[in-house]
Amino acid sequence: MRASSLLLPTLALLAGCNAPPRTQLQRAESAYLRACSGCHGPRGDTGAAAAARLARTPADLSDRALQARLSDEELKHVIRHGRGAMPPHGANLSEQDVELIVLWVRTLPLR
Repeated sequence: MRASSLLLPTLALLAGCNAPPRTQLQRAESAYLRACSGCHGPRGDTGAAAAARLARTPADLSDRALQARLSDEELKHVIRHGRGAMPPHGANLSEQDVELIVLWVRTLPLR
């Protein structure tokens, strides 16, 4: 059984009635995997093969302390405009994709 299949019911229990629909989380995971996992890894913990070849290690998106420091708006800004060694992705992602990526990134510490 895939870990993500266990994650969805867990998230629903933790969030109560405000849990995103399963299809929304699936779209969020897909957007993240397409746009971010190449450097940040599928779990957000910089486990991507490409991360080893980068001059600077990408941020560990599964880190609870990092998550606590960044608001959703800050995450969106970084995704759109880049920061440090991270290039901007705003020209390649729709606003909906950016929103979905933030939604998925917020689930990474729970995995």
